[in-house]
Amino acid sequence: MNGAIFSVVIPCLNEAPSLQVCLIEIRQAADALNLPYEIVVADNNSTDDSARIAREYGARVVSVARRGYGSALHAGILAARGQVVVFADADGSYPFCELARFLTPVLNNQADMVLGNRLNNTLQKDAMPWLNRWFGTPFLSFVLRTLYTIPVYDCNGGKAQFV
Repeated sequence: MNGAIFSVVIPCLNEAPSLQVCLIEIRQAADALNLPYEIVVADNNSTDDSARIAREYGARVVSVARRGYGSALHAGILAARGQVVVFADADGSYPFCELARFLTPVLNNQADMVLGNRLNNTLQKDAMPWLNRWFGTPFLSFVLRTLYTIPVYDCNGGKAQFV
């Protein structure tokens, strides 16, 4: 899909239980935008049916041999063919129905990057360890806001778009 305006990249390691729901939600939200897109699942050597499910739901699967979330995400972004990249986890913790809210500022040249904020009371119970939720992520976000004067409130948020 060389004419993709945007790519949705999903790093994946044994996400079969939730991947199908995520892919359906991505397709519904992306189809509603009426723009060319692709879904890239960066499979990090899953031992379940993740790769098969991804292909079944129209995603392009990129095999990533090097272990780790960062490696999978990096490989998926490099494989993306869209002008804008959106990424999020395949565990069902991110509302892909909000895709337009993230893409619109970038596509309208109002932003170069958009980050989600899971810490604004939308985080599901037990979705993040207590220390990360109440100290680690807020502290790192504060440091980024202070050093770079950018409005980042969840520096580890899964969704982001780049031009």
